[in-house]
Amino acid sequence: MGYLDRPQRSPWRSLLGMLMILVLIIVCLLVVTVGLDVACHNDIENWAPLYPNAEVVEMTYDGLFRPRAMGITWVTLLSPDPINDVRHWYYENLQQNIRDRTTRGIAQTDRWIEENPDGEGTLIYLSSSCAWY
Repeated sequence: MGYLDRPQRSPWRSLLGMLMILVLIIVCLLVVTVGLDVACHNDIENWAPLYPNAEVVEMTYDGLFRPRAMGITWVTLLSPDPINDVRHWYYENLQQNIRDRTTRGIAQTDRWIEENPDGEGTLIYLSSSCAWY
């Protein structure tokens, strides 16, 4: 049986195959994106947690789904606690991560802590960047 003797296939079958491949590619991209978002969020929560009972003064982010996950986030917190208590709490959090051998992950985090210039309490500045250019 030669090439010309083969039965012709419907173009719809080829189109359906290409459509299925396209759907699979989109599903894979969604799974990878959501997985990255969850990994970023968990990493940021471990290494730059929000101080307990602190008020969120300002939060800005550039990301796909939510702040403090995939993307770039800046948070300003105001705590009624004195600066030394806040520093100690973050120090203890860091030590606990070291004791638990928590891996650093893919997120970059940073924080600045200063006394509130407008009165009592402490200002806490947190920044995070993860899976973003």
